[in-house]
Formats: sequence, C-alpha cells, structure tokens
Amino acid sequence: MWSRSSSANARLGAVVALACGCGSSRSLPQPSPETVVPASGWNGADHAVEIRGRGFLAVAVRRLEGDSLDTDAHFRVWLGEQELSDVGYVDSRTLTARVPAGLPPGLVSLRVEAPDGATAVVPDAYQVFDE
Repeated sequence: MWSRSSSANARLGAVVALACGCGSSRSLPQPSPETVVPASGWNGADHAVEIRGRGFLAVAVRRLEGDSLDTDAHFRVWLGEQELSDVGYVDSRTLTARVPAGLPPGLVSLRVEAPDGATAVVPDAYQVFDE
C-alpha cells in the first residue's frame, strides 16, 4: 500500500527513486506523459481517465526523525488550468484520475507533476466537448 507523506517530511527528507535504489546520487527521471485515455470527453459530467506515459516513479522518502522510509506516489495532474481529482498511481507507465464536469470546450494541455515537483506538459492532449 502506498502511503502519502507530509510535505514537510518530503521536502526535508532525502528523496530517492525506488528504481534507482536507496542512497543513489542520480537525479530522478522527469515524468513523460504521452496520452490521455480516452482522449476526449463531454463537459456535462465528471468521468475517469488514464494518463499513460513513462517515468511515473514512486519515490522513497527518509524521515528525519528515524531511519524509516515512506513511499510517496502522490502525482498531480491538470487538464488546461483544471486540476484533476482522485489521481492514483498504477505503475511507472499509468496514472488514473477524474476529470470534473464544467471544463470549457476545446483542446487542452495535459500537465503531470511528480512527487518531487518535476513537471511535464503535453499540448493539445485532451478534447473537451460541450454538452
């Protein structure tokens, strides 16, 4: 089970990609979103989507008050200016989220923010249709 650490611990703790191993000095790869599935939706109701890509890595966070490590897989996702809700980590290539009702119609960009704050944007990734 993935646990969400407090941002204070995440910022003050050592953040290391699980894939790189604890104690590694390599920097984390930047997330690389590629597509939203489905690639379009109506703005009259909220609905679920998958975000597919590469580099969606959970990170280990060492707590300052001990030797324990927590796992942080808290990603943030936006379509245009609207942050999506219920963002879930599936694996290093897949996230899930809920698109809220009420997005303005048109093509919108996809932005993904990793637990360490690295972001990536895909322009014109999702088409919103007016109901």
